Amino acid sequence: MDQIDKEIYSLIANILNIPIDKISLNTGIDNQSDWDSLNHILIMNELEKVFEISLSPNDVINMINVESILNNLKKYIK
Repeated sequence: MDQIDKEIYSLIANILNIPIDKISLNTGIDNQSDWDSLNHILIMNELEKVFEISLSPNDVINMINVESILNNLKKYIK
């Protein structure tokens, strides 16, 4: 796991108020009860702040788990 992955895991764990070791690539809106629509927006907003990026609406909709977040952020972070 690289530094960006660690930052994302930590960010999600903090917003969802769960231990970081409970976060996996599959953690997402479909299987984490605390990952509701409000927390989804908070996660996306925090990603934009931390990485100084602006996510497209389509990316926000498609970033439904940790794996999709990591994959989508690659096009923004170089």
